[in-house]
Amino acid sequence: MKRILKIAAVMTAAVLTLMTGCEKTTIDAKYGDKKTKFAEVPITELSLTDPGEGNTVSQEIPASDATVTGGARLAGSMITGMNAEGDSITYSLSIPAAGWYDLTFEQSGDATRVNNVSVDGYRQAEITPANPTAQFIYLGSGDHQITLTPSWGWVDFGKLTATPTDFDFADAYNVTAELSNPNADEHTKMLYKFLKDIYGRYTLSGQYADSGRESDEYKAILDATGDSFAVLGLDMGEYVHGAQANGAEVHSVEYAHDWYYNAGGIVQVCVHWISPVAYVTDGCRWWESFRAEASDIDLDLVMNGGDDRCLEKLDDDIEDLAEQLNLLQEDGVPILFRPLHEASGGWFWWGECEPESYIKFWRHLYDKLTNEYGINNLIWVWNGQSADWYPGDDVVDIVAWDIYPGEREYGSASPIFAECAQCPGENKLTALAETGCVPDPDLTWRDNARWLLWGTWSGEFCVQNGVLSEQYTDKEMLKKAYASEHTLTLSELPNLRKYE
Repeated sequence: MKRILKIAAVMTAAVLTLMTGCEKTTIDAKYGDKKTKFAEVPITELSLTDPGEGNTVSQEIPASDATVTGGARLAGSMITGMNAEGDSITYSLSIPAAGWYDLTFEQSGDATRVNNVSVDGYRQAEITPANPTAQFIYLGSGDHQITLTPSWGWVDFGKLTATPTDFDFADAYNVTAELSNPNADEHTKMLYKFLKDIYGRYTLSGQYADSGRESDEYKAILDATGDSFAVLGLDMGEYVHGAQANGAEVHSVEYAHDWYYNAGGIVQVCVHWISPVAYVTDGCRWWESFRAEASDIDLDLVMNGGDDRCLEKLDDDIEDLAEQLNLLQEDGVPILFRPLHEASGGWFWWGECEPESYIKFWRHLYDKLTNEYGINNLIWVWNGQSADWYPGDDVVDIVAWDIYPGEREYGSASPIFAECAQCPGENKLTALAETGCVPDPDLTWRDNARWLLWGTWSGEFCVQNGVLSEQYTDKEMLKKAYASEHTLTLSELPNLRKYE
Protein backbone atom coordinates (compact mmCIF):
# COMPACT_ATOMS: atom_id res chain seq x y z
CA MET A 1 0.00 0.00 0.00
CA LYS A 2 0.92 3.69 0.29
CA ARG A 3 1.46 4.10 -3.38
CA ILE A 4 1.35 7.71 -4.56
CA LEU A 5 -0.44 7.92 -7.84
CA LYS A 6 1.31 7.73 -8.17
CA ILE A 7 -1.66 6.80 -9.56
CA ALA A 8 -25.07 -5.56 -19.51
CA ALA A 9 -27.62 -6.07 -19.32
CA VAL A 10 -28.00 -8.33 -16.35
CA MET A 11 -30.73 -10.90 -15.96
CA THR A 12 -33.91 -9.79 -14.26
CA ALA A 13 -33.31 -9.74 -10.55
CA ALA A 14 -35.55 -10.88 -7.75
CA VAL A 15 -35.41 -8.86 -4.57
CA LEU A 16 -35.43 -10.18 -1.04
CA THR A 17 -34.96 -8.83 2.46
CA LEU A 18 -31.72 -9.64 4.26
CA MET A 19 -30.95 -10.02 7.94
CA THR A 20 -29.79 -6.41 7.93
CA GLY A 21 -33.26 -5.26 6.93
CA CYS A 22 -32.13 -3.74 3.64
CA GLU A 23 -33.36 -4.91 0.27
CA LYS A 24 -30.73 -6.40 -2.01
CA THR A 25 -30.53 -8.76 -4.94
CA THR A 26 -28.90 -12.12 -4.35
CA ILE A 27 -26.38 -13.46 -6.79
CA ASP A 28 -28.66 -16.41 -7.47
CA ALA A 29 -31.53 -14.08 -8.23
CA LYS A 30 -29.36 -12.13 -10.64
CA TYR A 31 -28.84 -15.30 -12.61
CA GLY A 32 -32.46 -16.41 -12.35
CA ASP A 33 -32.53 -20.12 -11.52
CA LYS A 34 -30.36 -20.89 -8.50
CA LYS A 35 -29.02 -23.97 -10.28
CA THR A 36 -27.75 -21.93 -13.24
CA LYS A 37 -23.96 -22.08 -13.49
CA PHE A 38 -22.16 -18.79 -14.00
CA ALA A 39 -20.03 -20.46 -16.65
CA GLU A 40 -23.17 -21.00 -18.76
CA VAL A 41 -23.22 -17.27 -19.56
CA PRO A 42 -20.84 -17.25 -22.57
CA ILE A 43 -18.07 -14.69 -22.86
CA THR A 44 -19.50 -13.67 -26.23
CA GLU A 45 -22.72 -12.59 -24.51
CA LEU A 46 -21.04 -10.10 -22.17
CA SER A 47 -22.50 -6.65 -22.74
CA LEU A 48 -19.21 -4.96 -23.54
CA THR A 49 -19.16 -1.34 -24.59
CA ASP A 50 -19.25 -1.08 -28.38
CA PRO A 51 -16.04 0.62 -29.50
CA GLY A 52 -17.70 1.82 -32.69
CA GLU A 53 -16.29 1.79 -36.19
CA GLY A 54 -15.20 5.38 -36.57
CA ASN A 55 -12.22 5.47 -34.25
CA THR A 56 -9.71 4.95 -37.03
CA VAL A 57 -8.17 8.41 -37.37
CA SER A 58 -5.23 9.68 -35.33
CA GLN A 59 -5.25 13.25 -34.07
CA GLU A 60 -2.45 15.62 -33.10
CA ILE A 61 -3.04 18.57 -30.79
CA PRO A 62 -0.06 20.96 -30.72
CA ALA A 63 1.08 22.51 -27.47
CA SER A 64 0.07 25.91 -28.82
CA ASP A 65 -3.59 24.79 -28.78
CA ALA A 66 -3.49 23.62 -25.16
CA THR A 67 -4.80 25.60 -22.20
CA VAL A 68 -2.36 26.16 -19.34
CA THR A 69 -2.81 27.22 -15.72
CA GLY A 70 -0.51 28.30 -12.89
CA GLY A 71 3.15 28.46 -13.77
CA ALA A 72 2.82 26.46 -17.00
CA ARG A 73 3.62 28.55 -20.10
CA LEU A 74 4.27 28.08 -23.80
CA ALA A 75 7.90 28.38 -24.91
CA GLY A 76 8.22 27.78 -28.63
CA SER A 77 6.64 24.42 -29.49
CA MET A 78 6.77 23.14 -25.91
CA ILE A 79 5.06 23.98 -22.62
CA THR A 80 7.35 24.42 -19.64
CA GLY A 81 6.88 25.24 -15.96
CA MET A 82 4.28 22.60 -14.99
CA ASN A 83 5.97 21.82 -11.71
CA ALA A 84 3.71 22.68 -8.76
CA GLU A 85 0.21 22.26 -7.40
CA GLY A 86 -2.16 24.40 -9.42
CA ASP A 87 -0.18 23.96 -12.65
CA SER A 88 -1.87 22.10 -15.50
CA ILE A 89 -1.99 21.58 -19.24
CA THR A 90 -5.29 20.72 -20.94
CA TYR A 91 -5.72 19.47 -24.48
CA SER A 92 -9.16 19.37 -26.13
CA LEU A 93 -10.06 16.37 -28.27
CA SER A 94 -13.13 15.85 -30.43
CA ILE A 95 -13.74 12.15 -31.01
CA PRO A 96 -15.89 11.09 -34.01
CA ALA A 97 -16.78 7.65 -32.60
CA ALA A 98 -16.42 5.90 -29.28
CA GLY A 99 -13.40 3.73 -28.83
CA TRP A 100 -10.08 3.12 -27.11
CA TYR A 101 -7.15 5.41 -27.74
CA ASP A 102 -3.49 5.61 -26.87
CA LEU A 103 -2.61 9.13 -25.75
CA THR A 104 1.06 9.94 -26.39
CA PHE A 105 2.56 13.12 -24.97
CA GLU A 106 5.70 14.63 -26.48
CA GLN A 107 8.08 15.24 -23.57
CA SER A 108 11.54 16.52 -22.81
CA GLY A 109 13.26 15.96 -19.47
CA ASP A 110 14.44 13.35 -17.00
CA ALA A 111 13.20 9.98 -18.27
CA THR A 112 11.99 8.92 -14.80
CA ARG A 113 9.82 11.95 -14.00
CA VAL A 114 6.23 10.85 -13.35
CA ASN A 115 3.25 13.05 -14.17
CA ASN A 116 -0.50 12.46 -14.17
CA VAL A 117 -3.07 12.15 -16.94
CA SER A 118 -6.75 12.91 -16.28
CA VAL A 119 -9.61 12.42 -18.71
CA ASP A 120 -12.69 14.57 -18.23
CA GLY A 121 -11.81 15.20 -14.61
CA TYR A 122 -10.82 11.65 -13.60
CA ARG A 123 -7.20 10.65 -13.18
CA GLN A 124 -6.48 7.67 -15.41
CA ALA A 125 -2.76 7.11 -15.87
CA GLU A 126 0.84 8.11 -15.23
CA ILE A 127 3.40 8.99 -17.87
CA THR A 128 7.14 9.61 -17.99
CA PRO A 129 9.44 10.73 -20.82
CA ALA A 130 10.58 7.09 -21.00
CA ASN A 131 6.96 5.85 -21.13
CA PRO A 132 5.05 8.74 -22.68
CA THR A 133 1.83 6.90 -23.62
CA ALA A 134 -1.35 6.42 -21.62
CA GLN A 135 -2.78 3.31 -23.25
CA PHE A 136 -6.32 2.04 -23.67
CA ILE A 137 -8.16 5.22 -22.74
CA TYR A 138 -11.85 4.84 -23.53
CA LEU A 139 -13.30 7.97 -25.14
CA GLY A 140 -16.95 8.26 -26.10
CA SER A 141 -17.93 10.22 -29.18
CA GLY A 142 -17.81 13.97 -28.66
CA ASP A 143 -15.54 16.43 -26.88
CA HIS A 144 -13.03 15.49 -24.16
CA GLN A 145 -10.59 17.32 -21.93
CA ILE A 146 -7.20 15.63 -21.44
CA THR A 147 -5.34 17.24 -18.54
CA LEU A 148 -1.76 16.87 -17.31
CA THR A 149 -0.92 17.70 -13.71
CA PRO A 150 2.43 17.35 -11.94
CA SER A 151 3.35 14.40 -9.79
CA TRP A 152 7.02 15.27 -9.96
CA GLY A 153 6.77 17.96 -12.64
CA TRP A 154 9.98 19.25 -14.24
CA VAL A 155 9.17 17.99 -17.70
CA ASP A 156 8.42 20.05 -20.81
CA PHE A 157 5.44 18.95 -22.90
CA GLY A 158 4.72 19.28 -26.59
CA LYS A 159 1.97 17.87 -28.79
CA LEU A 160 -0.59 15.24 -27.81
CA THR A 161 -1.15 12.42 -30.29
CA ALA A 162 -4.32 10.34 -29.92
CA THR A 163 -4.07 7.04 -31.78
CA PRO A 164 -6.83 4.41 -32.01
CA THR A 165 -5.83 1.23 -30.27
CA ASP A 166 -7.08 -2.32 -30.24
CA PHE A 167 -7.53 -4.50 -27.20
CA ASP A 168 -9.85 -7.48 -27.09
CA PHE A 169 -11.51 -7.03 -23.72
CA ALA A 170 -13.86 -9.95 -24.35
CA ASP A 171 -10.92 -12.27 -24.80
CA ALA A 172 -9.31 -10.93 -21.62
CA TYR A 173 -12.26 -12.26 -19.61
CA ASN A 174 -11.99 -15.71 -21.15
CA VAL A 175 -9.83 -17.34 -18.46
CA THR A 176 -9.32 -21.06 -18.94
CA ALA A 177 -6.13 -21.48 -16.88
CA GLU A 178 -6.26 -23.96 -14.02
CA LEU A 179 -4.82 -23.23 -10.61
CA SER A 180 -1.04 -23.11 -10.60
CA ASN A 181 -0.95 -25.68 -7.80
CA PRO A 182 -2.35 -28.98 -9.13
CA ASN A 183 -2.72 -30.18 -5.52
CA ALA A 184 -5.01 -27.34 -4.48
CA ASP A 185 -7.67 -28.57 -2.07
CA GLU A 186 -11.36 -28.75 -2.92
CA HIS A 187 -12.31 -25.55 -1.08
CA THR A 188 -9.69 -23.63 -3.05
CA LYS A 189 -10.81 -25.15 -6.33
CA MET A 190 -14.43 -24.20 -5.61
CA LEU A 191 -13.47 -20.60 -4.85
CA TYR A 192 -11.32 -20.36 -7.96
CA LYS A 193 -14.14 -21.73 -10.12
CA PHE A 194 -16.49 -19.13 -8.66
CA LEU A 195 -13.99 -16.36 -9.42
CA LYS A 196 -13.63 -17.50 -13.01
CA ASP A 197 -17.38 -17.82 -13.41
CA ILE A 198 -18.12 -14.24 -12.34
CA TYR A 199 -15.12 -12.60 -14.06
CA GLY A 200 -16.28 -9.98 -16.55
CA ARG A 201 -19.85 -10.29 -15.26
CA TYR A 202 -19.48 -8.90 -11.74
CA THR A 203 -16.88 -7.22 -9.56
CA LEU A 204 -16.40 -8.27 -5.95
CA SER A 205 -16.47 -5.48 -3.37
CA GLY A 206 -13.51 -5.56 -0.98
CA GLN A 207 -12.15 -3.78 2.06
CA TYR A 208 -9.04 -4.10 4.20
CA ALA A 209 -10.06 -4.29 7.85
CA ASP A 210 -7.49 -5.69 10.27
CA SER A 211 -10.12 -6.70 12.83
CA GLY A 212 -12.63 -8.26 10.46
CA ARG A 213 -16.20 -7.91 11.67
CA GLU A 214 -14.96 -6.16 14.79
CA SER A 215 -13.37 -3.38 12.75
CA ASP A 216 -14.54 0.19 12.34
CA GLU A 217 -14.44 -0.32 8.56
CA TYR A 218 -16.95 -3.18 8.71
CA LYS A 219 -19.32 -1.28 11.00
CA ALA A 220 -19.13 1.97 9.03
CA ILE A 221 -19.80 0.33 5.66
CA LEU A 222 -22.66 -1.75 7.04
CA ASP A 223 -24.21 1.36 8.52
CA ALA A 224 -23.80 3.38 5.32
CA THR A 225 -24.88 0.75 2.77
CA GLY A 226 -26.90 -1.82 4.69
CA ASP A 227 -24.53 -4.49 3.41
CA SER A 228 -20.87 -5.44 3.61
CA PHE A 229 -17.92 -6.16 1.38
CA ALA A 230 -17.48 -9.61 -0.17
CA VAL A 231 -13.69 -9.72 0.22
CA LEU A 232 -11.98 -9.04 3.54
CA GLY A 233 -8.36 -7.92 3.30
CA LEU A 234 -5.98 -8.92 6.09
CA ASP A 235 -2.23 -8.72 6.74
CA MET A 236 -0.01 -11.60 7.88
CA GLY A 237 3.26 -9.68 7.96
CA GLU A 238 3.60 -9.77 11.75
CA TYR A 239 3.46 -13.57 12.08
CA VAL A 240 7.15 -13.75 11.15
CA HIS A 241 10.08 -14.03 13.59
CA GLY A 242 11.08 -10.35 13.50
CA ALA A 243 7.65 -9.25 14.68
CA GLN A 244 6.99 -12.08 17.12
CA ALA A 245 10.36 -11.52 18.80
CA ASN A 246 9.17 -8.00 19.56
CA GLY A 247 5.86 -9.11 21.05
CA ALA A 248 3.57 -8.49 18.10
CA GLU A 249 -0.02 -9.64 18.57
CA VAL A 250 -1.82 -10.51 15.36
CA HIS A 251 -5.12 -12.33 14.89
CA SER A 252 -5.50 -12.43 11.12
CA VAL A 253 -5.98 -16.21 11.12
CA GLU A 254 -8.91 -15.97 13.54
CA TYR A 255 -10.49 -13.14 11.54
CA ALA A 256 -9.99 -15.04 8.29
CA HIS A 257 -11.70 -18.12 9.74
CA ASP A 258 -14.63 -16.03 11.01
CA TRP A 259 -15.04 -14.22 7.70
CA TYR A 260 -15.14 -17.39 5.62
CA TYR A 261 -17.15 -19.64 7.91
CA ASN A 262 -19.41 -17.31 9.87
CA ALA A 263 -19.81 -14.35 7.52
CA GLY A 264 -19.62 -16.40 4.31
CA GLY A 265 -17.08 -14.12 2.63
CA ILE A 266 -13.77 -14.34 0.77
CA VAL A 267 -10.37 -13.61 2.34
CA GLN A 268 -7.49 -11.75 0.68
CA VAL A 269 -4.15 -11.68 2.52
CA CYS A 270 -1.14 -9.45 1.99
CA VAL A 271 2.19 -9.70 3.83
CA HIS A 272 3.94 -6.55 5.03
CA TRP A 273 6.92 -8.75 5.83
CA ILE A 274 8.79 -7.54 8.93
CA SER A 275 12.56 -7.95 8.55
CA PRO A 276 14.49 -10.46 10.67
CA VAL A 277 15.78 -8.82 13.86
CA ALA A 278 19.38 -8.62 12.66
CA TYR A 279 18.28 -6.88 9.44
CA VAL A 280 16.40 -3.91 10.89
CA THR A 281 18.30 -0.74 10.02
CA ASP A 282 19.91 0.95 13.03
CA GLY A 283 17.71 3.71 14.37
CA CYS A 284 14.57 2.34 12.74
CA ARG A 285 11.58 0.77 14.46
CA TRP A 286 10.99 -2.93 13.92
CA TRP A 287 7.36 -2.49 12.84
CA GLU A 288 8.46 -0.32 9.93
CA SER A 289 11.09 -2.77 8.70
CA PHE A 290 8.98 -4.03 5.81
CA ARG A 291 9.97 -0.73 4.22
CA ALA A 292 13.20 -0.57 2.24
CA GLU A 293 14.61 2.36 4.20
CA ALA A 294 14.18 0.48 7.49
CA SER A 295 15.60 -2.84 6.31
CA ASP A 296 19.14 -4.02 5.61
CA ILE A 297 18.02 -6.95 3.44
CA ASP A 298 19.83 -6.96 0.10
CA LEU A 299 17.72 -9.33 -1.97
CA ASP A 300 20.13 -9.18 -4.91
CA LEU A 301 22.87 -10.45 -2.62
CA VAL A 302 20.59 -13.03 -0.96
CA MET A 303 19.26 -14.57 -4.17
CA ASN A 304 22.70 -14.73 -5.76
CA GLY A 305 24.20 -16.72 -2.91
CA GLY A 306 25.94 -13.83 -1.16
CA ASP A 307 24.02 -13.85 2.15
CA ASP A 308 23.02 -17.36 3.19
CA ARG A 309 22.39 -16.17 6.74
CA CYS A 310 19.65 -13.83 5.56
CA LEU A 311 18.09 -16.50 3.37
CA GLU A 312 18.04 -18.84 6.36
CA LYS A 313 16.23 -16.19 8.40
CA LEU A 314 13.72 -15.59 5.61
CA ASP A 315 13.16 -19.33 5.34
CA ASP A 316 12.37 -19.36 9.05
CA ASP A 317 9.78 -16.68 8.35
CA ILE A 318 8.31 -18.77 5.54
CA GLU A 319 7.97 -21.64 7.99
CA ASP A 320 6.12 -19.27 10.35
CA LEU A 321 3.73 -18.28 7.55
CA ALA A 322 3.25 -21.91 6.58
CA GLU A 323 2.24 -22.78 10.14
CA GLN A 324 -0.44 -20.10 10.17
CA LEU A 325 -1.68 -20.84 6.65
CA ASN A 326 -1.89 -24.52 7.52
CA LEU A 327 -4.27 -23.70 10.38
CA LEU A 328 -6.61 -22.21 7.81
CA GLN A 329 -6.02 -25.09 5.42
CA GLU A 330 -6.99 -27.61 8.10
CA ASP A 331 -10.25 -25.72 8.59
CA GLY A 332 -10.95 -25.57 4.85
CA VAL A 333 -10.43 -21.81 4.43
CA PRO A 334 -9.11 -20.83 0.97
CA ILE A 335 -7.02 -17.65 0.73
CA LEU A 336 -6.28 -15.12 -1.99
CA PHE A 337 -2.59 -14.92 -1.08
CA ARG A 338 -0.81 -11.70 -2.17
CA PRO A 339 2.78 -11.69 -0.91
CA LEU A 340 5.68 -9.49 -2.10
CA HIS A 341 3.32 -6.83 -3.40
CA GLU A 342 4.13 -3.54 -5.17
CA ALA A 343 7.69 -4.71 -5.77
CA SER A 344 8.59 -2.51 -8.72
CA GLY A 345 7.96 0.61 -6.64
CA GLY A 346 11.03 -0.15 -4.55
CA TRP A 347 9.53 1.07 -1.27
CA PHE A 348 9.50 -2.43 0.31
CA TRP A 349 12.66 -4.51 0.92
CA TRP A 350 11.48 -7.20 -1.53
CA GLY A 351 11.39 -4.57 -4.26
CA GLU A 352 14.70 -2.82 -3.59
CA CYS A 353 16.47 -5.14 -5.99
CA GLU A 354 16.66 -6.19 -9.61
CA PRO A 355 13.51 -7.80 -11.06
CA GLU A 356 15.41 -11.08 -11.52
CA SER A 357 16.12 -11.33 -7.79
CA TYR A 358 12.50 -10.65 -6.94
CA ILE A 359 11.37 -13.33 -9.39
CA LYS A 360 13.78 -15.83 -7.85
CA PHE A 361 12.48 -15.04 -4.38
CA TRP A 362 8.82 -15.29 -5.46
CA ARG A 363 9.49 -18.70 -6.96
CA HIS A 364 11.44 -19.70 -3.86
CA LEU A 365 8.52 -18.68 -1.64
CA TYR A 366 6.05 -20.49 -3.88
CA ASP A 367 8.16 -23.67 -3.86
CA LYS A 368 8.64 -23.65 -0.09
CA LEU A 369 4.97 -23.12 0.75
CA THR A 370 3.54 -25.35 -1.97
CA ASN A 371 6.01 -28.19 -2.32
CA GLU A 372 7.86 -28.31 0.98
CA TYR A 373 5.07 -27.39 3.40
CA GLY A 374 2.11 -28.63 1.35
CA ILE A 375 0.05 -25.46 1.68
CA ASN A 376 -2.73 -26.15 -0.81
CA ASN A 377 -5.33 -23.55 0.11
CA LEU A 378 -3.74 -20.60 -1.69
CA ILE A 379 -4.78 -18.77 -4.82
CA TRP A 380 -1.59 -16.90 -5.66
CA VAL A 381 -2.05 -13.20 -6.40
CA TRP A 382 0.92 -11.45 -8.01
CA ASN A 383 1.02 -7.69 -7.52
CA GLY A 384 4.42 -6.53 -8.75
CA GLN A 385 3.10 -3.49 -10.66
CA SER A 386 5.30 -4.06 -13.73
CA ALA A 387 5.48 -6.82 -16.34
CA ASP A 388 9.26 -6.92 -15.85
CA TRP A 389 8.64 -8.36 -12.37
CA TYR A 390 6.20 -11.07 -13.42
CA PRO A 391 7.41 -14.44 -12.07
CA GLY A 392 5.67 -16.75 -14.54
CA ASP A 393 2.28 -18.25 -15.34
CA ASP A 394 3.15 -21.45 -13.49
CA VAL A 395 3.32 -19.68 -10.11
CA VAL A 396 0.55 -17.09 -10.47
CA ASP A 397 -3.25 -17.39 -10.49
CA ILE A 398 -4.39 -13.76 -10.34
CA VAL A 399 -2.62 -10.66 -11.65
CA ALA A 400 -3.31 -7.54 -9.61
CA TRP A 401 -2.47 -3.85 -9.36
CA ASP A 402 -2.68 -1.30 -6.56
CA ILE A 403 -3.90 2.21 -7.40
CA TYR A 404 -4.11 5.25 -5.14
CA PRO A 405 -5.37 7.98 -7.48
CA GLY A 406 -6.12 10.72 -4.95
CA GLU A 407 -9.26 11.99 -3.27
CA ARG A 408 -12.65 11.14 -4.83
CA GLU A 409 -11.08 9.90 -8.06
CA TYR A 410 -13.61 7.34 -9.27
CA GLY A 411 -12.24 6.51 -12.73
CA SER A 412 -12.04 2.97 -14.10
CA ALA A 413 -8.24 2.94 -14.55
CA SER A 414 -8.80 1.12 -17.85
CA PRO A 415 -5.17 1.73 -18.97
CA ILE A 416 -3.92 -0.08 -15.87
CA PHE A 417 -6.47 -2.86 -16.33
CA ALA A 418 -5.26 -3.47 -19.87
CA GLU A 419 -1.60 -3.31 -18.84
CA CYS A 420 -2.24 -5.70 -15.98
CA ALA A 421 -4.17 -8.14 -18.17
CA GLN A 422 -1.26 -8.32 -20.61
CA CYS A 423 1.42 -9.23 -18.06
CA PRO A 424 0.88 -13.01 -18.14
CA GLY A 425 1.41 -15.21 -21.15
CA GLU A 426 -2.06 -16.72 -20.76
CA ASN A 427 -5.24 -15.04 -19.62
CA LYS A 428 -5.40 -14.66 -15.85
CA LEU A 429 -7.96 -13.07 -13.57
CA THR A 430 -7.19 -9.35 -13.12
CA ALA A 431 -7.84 -7.61 -9.80
CA LEU A 432 -7.57 -4.15 -8.25
CA ALA A 433 -6.08 -5.53 -5.06
CA GLU A 434 -5.72 -2.17 -3.29
CA THR A 435 -7.28 1.17 -4.03
CA GLY A 436 -7.69 4.43 -2.22
CA CYS A 437 -11.09 5.16 -3.80
CA VAL A 438 -14.01 2.91 -4.65
CA PRO A 439 -14.27 3.01 -8.46
CA ASP A 440 -17.54 4.07 -10.06
CA PRO A 441 -19.09 0.83 -11.36
CA ASP A 442 -20.76 2.67 -14.23
CA LEU A 443 -17.35 3.81 -15.45
CA THR A 444 -15.65 0.43 -15.05
CA TRP A 445 -18.43 -1.16 -17.08
CA ARG A 446 -18.46 1.60 -19.68
CA ASP A 447 -14.70 1.31 -20.11
CA ASN A 448 -14.73 -2.52 -19.98
CA ALA A 449 -12.28 -2.47 -17.07
CA ARG A 450 -14.14 -5.14 -15.15
CA TRP A 451 -11.79 -5.85 -12.30
CA LEU A 452 -12.37 -9.17 -10.55
CA LEU A 453 -12.40 -7.24 -7.27
CA TRP A 454 -11.48 -3.94 -5.72
CA GLY A 455 -10.07 -3.73 -2.21
CA THR A 456 -10.21 -0.34 -0.53
CA TRP A 457 -7.40 0.17 1.94
CA SER A 458 -8.17 0.60 5.63
CA GLY A 459 -7.85 3.55 8.00
CA GLU A 460 -8.30 7.01 6.52
CA PHE A 461 -9.31 5.58 3.15
CA CYS A 462 -12.49 4.32 4.80
CA VAL A 463 -12.85 5.60 8.37
CA GLN A 464 -11.53 8.36 10.62
CA ASN A 465 -12.06 8.48 14.37
CA GLY A 466 -14.22 5.38 14.15
CA VAL A 467 -16.74 6.73 11.64
CA LEU A 468 -17.05 6.68 7.87
CA SER A 469 -14.65 9.05 6.16
CA GLU A 470 -15.67 10.72 2.92
CA GLN A 471 -12.21 12.11 2.18
CA TYR A 472 -11.48 9.56 -0.55
CA THR A 473 -14.89 8.06 -1.34
CA ASP A 474 -18.00 10.05 -0.56
CA LYS A 475 -20.95 8.25 1.00
CA GLU A 476 -23.14 8.48 -2.09
CA MET A 477 -20.50 6.84 -4.28
CA LEU A 478 -19.99 4.13 -1.67
CA LYS A 479 -23.72 3.43 -1.61
CA LYS A 480 -23.87 3.47 -5.41
CA ALA A 481 -21.01 0.99 -5.71
CA TYR A 482 -22.47 -1.42 -3.15
CA ALA A 483 -25.97 -1.22 -4.66
CA SER A 484 -24.82 -1.55 -8.27
CA GLU A 485 -26.00 -4.48 -10.35
CA HIS A 486 -22.35 -4.86 -11.37
CA THR A 487 -21.07 -5.32 -7.81
CA LEU A 488 -21.26 -8.38 -5.58
CA THR A 489 -21.47 -7.72 -1.86
CA LEU A 490 -21.26 -10.11 1.06
CA SER A 491 -24.99 -10.81 1.09
CA GLU A 492 -24.93 -11.75 -2.59
CA LEU A 493 -22.33 -14.49 -2.40
CA PRO A 494 -23.42 -18.10 -2.81
CA ASN A 495 -22.35 -20.77 -0.32
CA LEU A 496 -18.74 -21.03 -1.42
CA ARG A 497 -18.22 -24.22 0.60
CA LYS A 498 -20.70 -25.99 -1.66
CA TYR A 499 -20.11 -24.17 -4.92
CA GLU A 500 -20.30 -26.26 -8.09
